[in-house]
Formats: sequence, structure tokens, C-alpha cells
Amino acid sequence: MVTPFDEGGRIDYDAFDRLIEWHLSRGVDGICVAGDNGESWSLSFDERKKLAQEAARVIGRRVPLVVGATATSNQESAKNAVMAAEI
Repeated sequence: MVTPFDEGGRIDYDAFDRLIEWHLSRGVDGICVAGDNGESWSLSFDERKKLAQEAARVIGRRVPLVVGATATSNQESAKNAVMAAEI
């Protein structure tokens, strides 16, 4: 899913939560955050981690959560994958 930003370029977590609930209300089988449509290339590690944590909190166990891990280096991708697996 997309990552919403406010006018200042910061992640809008209230809008993010509403988007998750909107998708869930439409009967999705899972949610992907920080993927290609989620602006993954522009997110810092901390932003990606907070998005994943927030998504996990909102979703609970209703559907699977997928967290994008790809980055511009193998090391970053591996770090992202470990973080996603822990969440």
C-alpha cells in the first residue's frame, strides 16, 4: 500500500492507520508496507521500522503483514529483512 505523507514530507501515521483499515474493510488477504508503492526507496531505516510496527499494531492477526526489505545495497536489504522478521 502507499505511504501517506503530510505537507511537510513527514509520514502521516493517522492517515496510514486509516488506509490500513480501509484496505482491511475491502477484504484484502494481506497488507504490504514499504514496498514499491510505499515509497520504500525514500524511507530511512527508522521510518520503515516504525511503519512496520504501526502496521503490525493496527492489523493484529487479521491478515498477514509483508514488509518490503529491498534497498540500494545488500547490507541494507539484509538489515531490513531482519527487522521485518522480528516484527
